[in-house]
Amino acid sequence: MNDPSFSLETLVVDTGSRSTGEALELLRRLGLDPRLVAPEQAASGGPDPTVVVLASADSAELDGAVAQAAVLRRRDHLRLVHVVTEEVLARAEALGPEVCDEILVLGREEAPRVARFWSRCRAERDGRRLAGERLLRERAEQLELASRLAAMGALAAGVGHEINNPLTTVLANLRVVQEVVAEAGGLDEDLRTAIDDAIEGAERIGVIVRDMRALVKQPAVDAAKESDPAEIVRLAIRTATGEARHWARLETHIRPTGMVAIAPARLAQVALNLMTNAVQAFDERDPRTNRIAVTLRQDGGNAVLTVADNGRGVPAELLPRVFEPFFTTRSPGRGVGLGLSIARHVVAAAGGTLELTSGEGQTVATLTLPTSVVTVSRPTVLVIDDDPTVARALQRLLRHACDVDLCSDPRDALRRLSAGDAWDAIVCDLVMPHLSGRALYEEVAQVAPDAARRFVFLTGGAVGRTDAFAGRMLAAGRLMQKPPDREALLRAIASAAAS
Repeated sequence: MNDPSFSLETLVVDTGSRSTGEALELLRRLGLDPRLVAPEQAASGGPDPTVVVLASADSAELDGAVAQAAVLRRRDHLRLVHVVTEEVLARAEALGPEVCDEILVLGREEAPRVARFWSRCRAERDGRRLAGERLLRERAEQLELASRLAAMGALAAGVGHEINNPLTTVLANLRVVQEVVAEAGGLDEDLRTAIDDAIEGAERIGVIVRDMRALVKQPAVDAAKESDPAEIVRLAIRTATGEARHWARLETHIRPTGMVAIAPARLAQVALNLMTNAVQAFDERDPRTNRIAVTLRQDGGNAVLTVADNGRGVPAELLPRVFEPFFTTRSPGRGVGLGLSIARHVVAAAGGTLELTSGEGQTVATLTLPTSVVTVSRPTVLVIDDDPTVARALQRLLRHACDVDLCSDPRDALRRLSAGDAWDAIVCDLVMPHLSGRALYEEVAQVAPDAARRFVFLTGGAVGRTDAFAGRMLAAGRLMQKPPDREALLRAIASAAAS
């Protein structure tokens, strides 16, 4: 019998009995090449299946084989064969898998049984070897990808440094020009607007560079051991917005949470991966129909981030595999299948969980991280008023309770809100040149619905009965007369932040 299955290592335990010799002879007649070993050597060998043969001619030897099998069963790479006489066959069969995986009977024609059993063992061996080779290939691919990512990180950090130096010069000189033009007066309005736009563009480059460096910063050199999830999620939203806005309507609901024990760069990596996955869930660019909702909230002792999309979803039979390395449901060229696997590993190391559900037209990724004690943070407020003196007065009015940013041009505010910049509340003048408070609100509602819910309006005039929009805002407690009462305005800001 020249079956390649018989290349498996086969060990016969030497008990010194007549049955051991008969078992050796039986196996040799069947074409095997068994090796006689002492009982203490039977459990040797590597991870590949090894066939260990025990022999019993009578009840006493069977008792010894049972004791020996109890020891050998602790090694999962061993497959036990029991060679017995007719005398103890019935008892050996009754013991079943406690003693062996297969029984051979001396004096019977056992060639078919031997061929089947050794073939199964060979198939198991080959399967283990293939699995080991596949794991080695995957590890090599992971190392190669990690090396590429490290190179990209170093490149991004270097590029950021090289951009920041000339950017500092550009911004400083633009601001000097802006001041000179303002002092000269009487110059063309288009010139002043062009300078303002140039400064805004340069400042936006600075924000992009800072975000890029935060995303690629290595945890080993990141001194921060904790992150503010709200801050990091807003960073990820700003980074993802450039691509997402062409595919879907992005809705954000960001609430303050406690700090989490994970480096900022790691958390940003996870949050951005979840948002990128949501964007890539769509086959067509259609912001009117496609929707991505990003929500952050405190739930008991945890910060909970959910990223939901109404894209193509994940088939139920594939959901259990989405966290496997190199598994992806995307078309070729749209990912290597490592993002969710790495994200779950990062989150688990911080004591959190990452789960994915899909069905009924919605796919939801849920990230949960334990938080430290929640501290009540100061709300962030954007004040939009075309009169700089009014804006500064409102800033002084609120500065003891809020962190206030000022904006004198509603068009600038629209650009910032459309780009993903977020505040807990937006205090906006109702009547302004270029873009009224109502027009700004309606534009923002199209591109950033969550931000639109945070508007509080101020007006210096009476609200007419025919102004339906102002009437709705007034009834909702979101419209106040100038000058506003400080406590009433703070209550309106708190209500907007909680919406």
